[in-house]
Amino acid sequence: MNRRTFSRQFALVSLAAWAGTKVRLQPGQALLKPARLAVGQCVGLITPASYLSDDKLEKAVQNLESLELKVQLGKHIRKRHGTFAGTDAERLSDLHAMFADPAIDA
Repeated sequence: MNRRTFSRQFALVSLAAWAGTKVRLQPGQALLKPARLAVGQCVGLITPASYLSDDKLEKAVQNLESLELKVQLGKHIRKRHGTFAGTDAERLSDLHAMFADPAIDA
């Protein structure tokens, strides 16, 4: 997968998620956009909801690495608790760890 294909697929998924949602800004308020990722930056992967199979996880890692990004997996990313990816506490722990780690760019 190349950057263009990845960007298109990501844009379509994002657009579908935002369909029907209006963003309302206050007068004079600018839309806040994150900086683009550069080659070599680190992306943290977690599973904040449903369990992700090893095949799908490996595909996600390969796609990000093909874009020359580094990947760091959450400590509990392969855990399973029913249909969820670990307990609430484990998933929350991974989320907090990614936000707290200065080496994670996205």
